Amino acid sequence: MRLAVPPNHALQRTRLECRGCNHCVPCAGSLSLGRYSAMAIVGMVLFALGAFVTLANVYLSFIRYPVHLALGGTRETYRWVSGFPLVGSLFLWLSIPLLSSVGLRWFAVALSLFDTGGIHWFVGTMWWTGQLGAFLRGRNDRE
Repeated sequence: MRLAVPPNHALQRTRLECRGCNHCVPCAGSLSLGRYSAMAIVGMVLFALGAFVTLANVYLSFIRYPVHLALGGTRETYRWVSGFPLVGSLFLWLSIPLLSSVGLRWFAVALSLFDTGGIHWFVGTMWWTGQLGAFLRGRNDRE
């Protein structure tokens, strides 16, 4: 009679082995993340951070002041604060190639357009105020 050989590796002793048809369940002792790769998880973390910073920038730019006025505040008592420039859009754009879902990729693109701290808002503001040409030439023609 043959006795079962004890596992010789620490990772093999972490959990009972479950064999079967369910391929989503990692094999015993593996460091697998299931159906997600490490890069997909990094993409989701970058997406979550980028979405949080983008929504904070939208709140600080468009929502905070009307809420202050609705609560009885005045323009003189309002304290203007800045968001996080470039961070939200950067995280969202870095997450796009790492995300596993095509729908989530398009949502990241759409969400980044609302990031008022993004480079596209800077360029749009410079164009809107007529300073983009002077900025690109490296001098201020209005002086």
